[in-house]
Amino acid sequence: MRQFHPMFATILLANLLLGPSATRGESNWPQWRGPHQDGHSSETDLPVKWSPENVLWKMQLPGIGQSSPIIWGDRIFLTSALENGKQRLVFCVDRKTGKILWQQTAWKGQPEKSHVMNGWASASCVTDGEIVVAFFGVAGIHAYTLDGKPLWSRDLGKFEGPWGTAACPIIVDNLVIQNCDADTDACLVALDKKTGQ
Repeated sequence: MRQFHPMFATILLANLLLGPSATRGESNWPQWRGPHQDGHSSETDLPVKWSPENVLWKMQLPGIGQSSPIIWGDRIFLTSALENGKQRLVFCVDRKTGKILWQQTAWKGQPEKSHVMNGWASASCVTDGEIVVAFFGVAGIHAYTLDGKPLWSRDLGKFEGPWGTAACPIIVDNLVIQNCDADTDACLVALDKKTGQ
């Protein structure tokens, strides 16, 4: 499942994120697998069947990616890749309307090899309500304000291996923690949330 059909992704987003409970202001989903990193939500009355009645909006998303959406307030953050990985994007979608609020090109360059079941935009973003961080392996790690202003970027290495990268960043207090998993030079990195140092 390296690629997803963009319209399917938007329908999926609308159903999962904007069901009948959307107007109640449910909790944020700030990282991969949610607020407690266990994939569980305490929300109730969510749609359990697919139907036109529980799709509030749909729109085509740019590029190809496998990152899961993260949410803070009325903003949904995702990543994608264009031109077979030569360009990596971070973008923000309005949760109520589906319109893209901002889109940033995080990186352009020669793409690394990636497994057919992975891709170049697999890691989900992370946010704490102050910054949004996206990780792309060879294409680096990048931080933005919630309004899309670039804060910092760092090159974290070559990430040699046949699989590509998919480890999602996490935020702990004032640190961004990134698993730099690779066949060689694998490591864990802790970066200052505000500066990337």
